[in-house]
Amino acid sequence: MDCHGPPQPDWRIVDLWIARELLARGIPAAEVERGYVLDHYGPGSASVFRSPNFSRAHCDPDDYGRKRMALVLQDLRPMCIQNGNFNVSDPCARVEYAVGSRRLDRFLRSKQMVNTLRQDFIYSEKRSRDMLFLEFERVLREGGSRVTVSRLTREAAIRTRNRAQLEGYELSNWDTAARATMNAMLRASVILAEDGYPLPLTIAAQAAPVYGLADRFRDHTEAYLLEFLIRKLGDVTVRDHTALTHTLFRQFDRNISMEDFEDRVVILLAGLSDRVVLTPDGTYSPIDWAN
Repeated sequence: MDCHGPPQPDWRIVDLWIARELLARGIPAAEVERGYVLDHYGPGSASVFRSPNFSRAHCDPDDYGRKRMALVLQDLRPMCIQNGNFNVSDPCARVEYAVGSRRLDRFLRSKQMVNTLRQDFIYSEKRSRDMLFLEFERVLREGGSRVTVSRLTREAAIRTRNRAQLEGYELSNWDTAARATMNAMLRASVILAEDGYPLPLTIAAQAAPVYGLADRFRDHTEAYLLEFLIRKLGDVTVRDHTALTHTLFRQFDRNISMEDFEDRVVILLAGLSDRVVLTPDGTYSPIDWAN
């Protein structure tokens, strides 16, 4: 189609910056493509990327929007790889993203959830978390004298690192993973003091001796992570089950069924029924928010 009229400033680069920033903030691709959070070209016209406060017309705004989004998604792939969301270099994991792809939305939602957990230093990947859980148990079982939280964390990190090397599992920093996992366990109240009650999460916690782990401490810790996301984000719904599954249980092992992990998410959520309710619109909400 031919465009007529005087030359217009080329805001395409700015459009790419805007779209990339919106996607990085977790806004679904479909909403960005529709221009949901941007300006519109006017009644009856398609909404596409538009630099705020600038008047611009295009002869084919629909086509312009599709091409802009395609470029943004192509540019987004290396960023997703760097953040561990997926590995598009693996043919088994490669996907073709269409405009408004639901799969991309889920990846971005998972990334938002992972970043939320990381900000409070309680995120660890599923496989490393399970390996650390096992070593925490072993250190406590084998220890002649009660070890402190700090020493337990350190010893578990060393053991898990050695075990991971034998199994060919690579992780850049086991010390960080161990501290984050222990922090989540402390917040989940599964680290027990001498009186059998949860160790208080105070400034003295790292120096306190550990006398045991609560029954089903794995379940309680992962349920805490779910509840934390529900409280922190405030907009987790039944449609987020897949994103929650990828956030907490993704192992990058295609032999493991993600459907089984989705079932685990549902089971853990059911265990929160005394603290979380499902609102009529499908949003998970802490009970104490309604009081």
